[in-house]
Amino acid sequence: IIAMRALEPSDERYECRCRAKLDAWLHAKSDEAKLWQRSYGREAWRKRPADWPAKDKKGNDAWNANAYNALVARAVENHVAGASLGAGYDAALPEIRARAAEGAYSGRGGANKTNVDKAGSEQVAKTNSECDILTYDSHTTECFPDLSMDSTIRHERQHRKTCKDRGNAGPMSAEELGADEVLAYGEEIKLLTGWAERNCKS
Repeated sequence: IIAMRALEPSDERYECRCRAKLDAWLHAKSDEAKLWQRSYGREAWRKRPADWPAKDKKGNDAWNANAYNALVARAVENHVAGASLGAGYDAALPEIRARAAEGAYSGRGGANKTNVDKAGSEQVAKTNSECDILTYDSHTTECFPDLSMDSTIRHERQHRKTCKDRGNAGPMSAEELGADEVLAYGEEIKLLTGWAERNCKS
């Protein structure tokens, strides 16, 4: 009887069977998304820093969406390591500025950062310059792989919408990228917030 009951279909998502772990995972993922949203939401960070070179050694603009993206990512990494967000940004400036001067962020490249969370999980998905969402197998390392993919796809759909609305009009500016990331993380947060209450019976 026990075996038969175990095989009976459930109208709940499988994630609900480990509610304590699910709640902890949702909380951590939501906090992570809020951190990235808060960081991209700092409009002052989208402006070229006063001591930033105008051109890199390749003759391209040294301040662009790629450089801005790298600066935000390093600031967040420093924050996760223990610095305040502002201090993390200040500490990131010399390294990213030097790399920008060398031309590390030149080219069409994109605006897509590698999403590395506090646990070190790798990129799950990204939206390329043709407005296509590309997915990777790395979500399978998460405790809740389907939910991880759902939240990331929700995020990437916002990037795809922005890409199509722009008509694939070349690289984003730092201003455009920052605004788009705020919206994308907002979509992710909407999915994660209250997910268990909407999908689990208890």
